[in-house]
Amino acid sequence: GQSLLALALSAIILVTSYRFFAPELSAHKRAAGSDAAVPRTFQGSDFQLRMGAGEATETGELRLTALQAGEDNRAIATRKTSFAAEDYAFVEYELRGRNAQQAVYLIWRSADTPLKFSSMPLHWQGDHTGTAFLGRQAEWRGRITEIGLDVYGELRGQPLVISRLALLPASGTNLLD
Repeated sequence: GQSLLALALSAIILVTSYRFFAPELSAHKRAAGSDAAVPRTFQGSDFQLRMGAGEATETGELRLTALQAGEDNRAIATRKTSFAAEDYAFVEYELRGRNAQQAVYLIWRSADTPLKFSSMPLHWQGDHTGTAFLGRQAEWRGRITEIGLDVYGELRGQPLVISRLALLPASGTNLLD
């Protein structure tokens, strides 16, 4: 009984310490422009297709029905925005119909580099919500002016559905996800 209690207490202490003292999160919290940053959520239908074909649904999703043919088989969906990158350490993404052979990247432009898209791979989570840490991305800084997804691969007869993309402020809970 005492061993189980000691194990439980040490787990609680470890998780609590990690949430508050993780070096990656601490550095990002220090750089954040606001302690009051709230999550920013973009529905799939908020994005405009730049490459590929698709349609917005009544439920607020974007269905990619065709990728632009070529050696890349590619689709790009973006939207204009304006926020301080430092306020958001995580991105949460919800995609359905993605297969393991598709490469999906979060892409963004900043006011510092308006002619260049920066990117970060979003790992395949099946049809589940995924979370990625943006704090290690050197280009994730300044004022973000455009954000979106860049998709490569093949659809394999089913559309890729972009449900939502959410930017989350620095927090220990998000770091543990």
